[in-house]
Amino acid sequence: MTVNYEDLYIIRMPLDQTLQLTQKVLWMMGSTISQVNGEQGIIKGKMGLTFRSWGEEISVRVIVIENGCQVNVKSQSSLWTTIFDWGKNAENVMRFEQGLKIFSN
Repeated sequence: MTVNYEDLYIIRMPLDQTLQLTQKVLWMMGSTISQVNGEQGIIKGKMGLTFRSWGEEISVRVIVIENGCQVNVKSQSSLWTTIFDWGKNAENVMRFEQGLKIFSN
């Protein structure tokens, strides 16, 4: 089991716009997009190696709800042997949230 951090957000947009928004946010964060499945509402990205980590995998799951979409985001360390992430996964999720706020206005 690897170290991870996750959260969820409600976006008042249709599915297609929410998927575009989440991709844009991941690119803004410096992530490379490794998978996009619009039908299932899944987008996966990878953050590169830094002086603080061996990289992280970020997965986004978009679920259509009554007045928009629920966006579940999870950041987990790429290396399964990681015991401490030094707050890097939480930082990725918080940066994702900031990007949602910036680009959804």
